[in-house]
Amino acid sequence: MKKIVITLFIIACMQTFCYAANENKPDSTKIEYQVHGNDTLVIEKFNRLYACGLKQYINNSRVNYNNADYDVIHAEKNEYIKHNASTIIQDILASYEKEQCKEMLKALLNEKNNIICYIRLRINIEGKIVCVEFMYIPSLSPFMTYEDVKRNTEIIIKRKPEPFLVEYGIELSPWITISIHKNTFYKFIEE
Repeated sequence: MKKIVITLFIIACMQTFCYAANENKPDSTKIEYQVHGNDTLVIEKFNRLYACGLKQYINNSRVNYNNADYDVIHAEKNEYIKHNASTIIQDILASYEKEQCKEMLKALLNEKNNIICYIRLRINIEGKIVCVEFMYIPSLSPFMTYEDVKRNTEIIIKRKPEPFLVEYGIELSPWITISIHKNTFYKFIEE
């Protein structure tokens, strides 16, 4: 009888321990705020990815889809990316110039993943880009300083307005994500 009680006690303790080990993990996201004059740079550090942007251009409010079909909105986002991603990426890479892009590639030599950076943006009903955020792997941190983020944000914000989702009455689009691959850096340098 003692063996049965001890066995049940051990099983109960092990289950409790396993549950606690799996459920009580601390939050792995760290947020850092850097104040530069009138701007605040917000940097979120995840396990394998950093996200940063100027505070005034980050808006994570929920999207009011106004009964629009999610699949239709997703298709519209894909069309926007198809027509605008290459020029946005070219403008950003041009702001770094070829020599600095070569330095970036040197920093990425040991990276196995082909996608190294994301540009996330949101567009208001007038077609203006009003939210910008950059997501990148830690190897690119030296190239995502406050000055770089501010310059790249201004390049994107100043783009010509392109009305987007107006027919659905959506005031602020969902995040639109544009990925930048290593190959894009190679092509830019070779041009």
